[in-house]
Amino acid sequence: MKLCIVAGSFGYFHIGHRKLLDEAYKTGLKIVVGLTSDQYTSRTKRYKMPVYSERNKAISKYLDSIHADYEVRELGNTQGDAIDNSDYAVIVASRETEKNVRDINVKRIQKGLKPVEIRLVDTVLAQDLFPISSRRIASGEIDSEGRRINPISVAFLVPQSMSSSVTPPVMEALFHESPFLLKSGFIDFFPQHPDTSRAMSENLEDRDFVICLFLKHTYGMDTGRHYVSIVCRILDRYGVTTEGSSGSTEITDSIYMKILKGGSEFLQEYSFFHDYLCKMSVDASQSAIIPRKHFWDYGYTNYFSAQP
Repeated sequence: MKLCIVAGSFGYFHIGHRKLLDEAYKTGLKIVVGLTSDQYTSRTKRYKMPVYSERNKAISKYLDSIHADYEVRELGNTQGDAIDNSDYAVIVASRETEKNVRDINVKRIQKGLKPVEIRLVDTVLAQDLFPISSRRIASGEIDSEGRRINPISVAFLVPQSMSSSVTPPVMEALFHESPFLLKSGFIDFFPQHPDTSRAMSENLEDRDFVICLFLKHTYGMDTGRHYVSIVCRILDRYGVTTEGSSGSTEITDSIYMKILKGGSEFLQEYSFFHDYLCKMSVDASQSAIIPRKHFWDYGYTNYFSAQP
């Protein structure tokens, strides 16, 4: 009988766990859930876990609700009998456990068994764009649906030349796909254009994010014209920095000289440029958020190591 195996601690049952089990259900095979023992979790987890019986109950309740054919087996380690059991045909795993399941296949081949098909499931992000995890649920930071419970703290760094353009409505537009950054957090504006890397690190403190917007200037040697774009850098509490930029727009020498002097007075004289700044800020910020929604494709493995 061919089986599909999915294994883990399933600490505080959440939407990421459901996604794993849903993928296992899609195989059409009987599901074997390898559930780590209390002894194993006490050795490997740095937070208090629900006991085995409670974790088993949560898994069973969900699988019963989708009418799955399954059984739960207790695991004392990360591999169980996966390297020996010839009935296993598919392993469903999260991306952070990919190395472990590939090691299983190596050992199976060494034992003369067929490798199992590996189906990887993308890590589910919580509302704050950090991975959902049992540890975070245990700490009271998020709930099992990934909704943030405590406030999200954000600092904005904005140069003086943009201070009149980066208004609350613009900020709402900047992060309309992740409005939690504004609705739940604290926003501080730093009017002077800083050394961005240093200033972002200094202002991270215990915040979740520091978001820096600044103007980038280029000069076209072939055209003799000035061009500006907006760059957005986002630093988070795990040390991950993502960056995005807008397209560039051509500006006159007079606007460029006004920008060099700093201040926002030139926006009153060149009011149309205010609209350019708003549009470019939105584009740059959305570009910087994209890697955070697909962090597994960008190699941000420190997110995994931060989620024991």
